[in-house]
Amino acid sequence: MEIQTLDFRKIRGSFTIGLFLISIFASSLTVGISYELSLSDPTISFSPAISNVTVGQQFSVDVVIDYAEKLYGFEVWIGFDDTKLNAESISYMGYLNEPAQTWYQEVNNTGGYVAWAQSSRNPATGKTGGSPPPLARINFTSIGTGTSQLHFFNTILSDDQARSMSHQRTDGQVSAHALSQYTLTINTNGSGSVDKNPDQTNYTWGTNVSLAATPVIGWSFAGWGGDASGSVSPTTVNMTGNKAVDATFTQNVYTLTVSAVGNGSVNLNNSGPYHYGDVVQLTAVPAVDWNFHYWSGGLTGSANPATLVVSGDLFVTANFITRPRLIMNPSDETCRRFSENFAIQINVTNASDVDDFRFEVRFNATLLDIADVSWNMWTGTYTVDAVNGILTGFGSGSPISGNVTLLTITFNATYHHMWKDESTVFGWKNIQTGTVYFQWANLSYPSSPDLGYERGGLNQIDVDPDFAYIFSPIQGDIDNNGQVDVFDLRTVGAFYDTANPDYNLTGDSTIDIYDLVVIGSNFGFTYP
Repeated sequence: MEIQTLDFRKIRGSFTIGLFLISIFASSLTVGISYELSLSDPTISFSPAISNVTVGQQFSVDVVIDYAEKLYGFEVWIGFDDTKLNAESISYMGYLNEPAQTWYQEVNNTGGYVAWAQSSRNPATGKTGGSPPPLARINFTSIGTGTSQLHFFNTILSDDQARSMSHQRTDGQVSAHALSQYTLTINTNGSGSVDKNPDQTNYTWGTNVSLAATPVIGWSFAGWGGDASGSVSPTTVNMTGNKAVDATFTQNVYTLTVSAVGNGSVNLNNSGPYHYGDVVQLTAVPAVDWNFHYWSGGLTGSANPATLVVSGDLFVTANFITRPRLIMNPSDETCRRFSENFAIQINVTNASDVDDFRFEVRFNATLLDIADVSWNMWTGTYTVDAVNGILTGFGSGSPISGNVTLLTITFNATYHHMWKDESTVFGWKNIQTGTVYFQWANLSYPSSPDLGYERGGLNQIDVDPDFAYIFSPIQGDIDNNGQVDVFDLRTVGAFYDTANPDYNLTGDSTIDIYDLVVIGSNFGFTYP
């Protein structure tokens, strides 16, 4: 191997030996030059590679090297556009091991370049790989708009044997922008809003603005357009000029699923598609002998038809129940004597888990009175208004189903009414009629709404026709005890040949032989 010895003092120079460019930095330094070269191939570059700044801004760019084994010294020349950048200084970041010698440094804003050279007698063996410090940091000030290249136009690296190191170079770039105010226009399609952060009328160049899309209820954010893209919210827009962003919102479409429990169906006045706030009317239609009972799921209560306001995907169930019936048994009764008693049973059929019964029964208080009320099922109470002919009651207990007798009401014939000849007694009526009927009734269920009946109104319970009552006295039964006997004869005899309209049976105003004939023709008749 051929060795050449050179001696320099405070001089800078470079010369070529074969393919290698060797730069010498020394003070009374002897350098050995050999043709045995390192096979490493480091890259020298800028960090950041691209800088975006505004006019007047001060900023720094680092000169970095990714890998250089046993770096002994280096010389770097960098050019830039002096109409756009002004180099302020060079800072050394401690890449070379101490003691490091700076052989020269030059900052030239007229020619548009910076240059420096450094070496160390203690090679930088510990700075290989990883993230070593920069070779240097160049501090700039932006002085004009436009783009300036940062260009390595001369770089020399030497190792601990003073051999030139082969390496690569990657240039950088600085873009300077005027410190202008820019507008950000937001356009919305559909129903929604966009919040800007920061929320300003104008923005300086390079400002990052966060955009958050907020749909109104019933809508969804679909995506960005214009100077923003994608469908992620929030998103960021960098203000490098006037920008316009579109935010698109789409209206949500919801489903309404309707089902039925029991025998019946549901009609809808609107079959969809459904959007938030749409109003839908649902009408439950029970099958024969069934009642609509109540709604469940997305709709509650027992109103029919019912109105539903769409607020999302909804599931509604119409619950139907077998239609109960209230029956008075027997359906009619005829009494022919004063103080006669008869009973009416109150029955319910098609009951399904009924646990409570409330009612009001009305009767003719002139003809009838309540003698007794007994509960056949459950226990209960009752109240009688004898003047107005009103019986109200309430009973409850364990749930019942099927056909059940709820209670028994015993009536008493309270009207004392004797028979007279209707053809001769003006205005007289031997047949007195009245009815017994439900004014209202209510059946309750353990976990669902009540079913009700109101005469001439609510009709969730079938109610049989009114109970028919007849009072028809026996001809000749003056004391109205159910038989024509000696007591009737004695009464006529006591008032014989006198004007007595109370006991006169024939309408001639005087008790006479004709009245005796009426009694005599029925004498001995007994009403069972």
